[in-house]
Amino acid sequence: FPRGALGEESEVIAITALVSSGHTATAHARAERFFATFPGSAHRRRIEALFVGEKNQRANQNSPGVVPPTP
Repeated sequence: FPRGALGEESEVIAITALVSSGHTATAHARAERFFATFPGSAHRRRIEALFVGEKNQRANQNSPGVVPPTP
């Protein structure tokens, strides 16, 4: 029921799953459709944060591991 009472929530779950599984291009496209369909959604910040977190995670994976000094 895409237009049902939990339509927004199901899209948030789907976008989260796509990001978590590394399908970021598909997740980004789906997020853009979500924003167009639900422009005033309370979930907007949560979805945007997924991509910020994913971007930071990718940066950490691509940089050499730095071990912080021990006290």
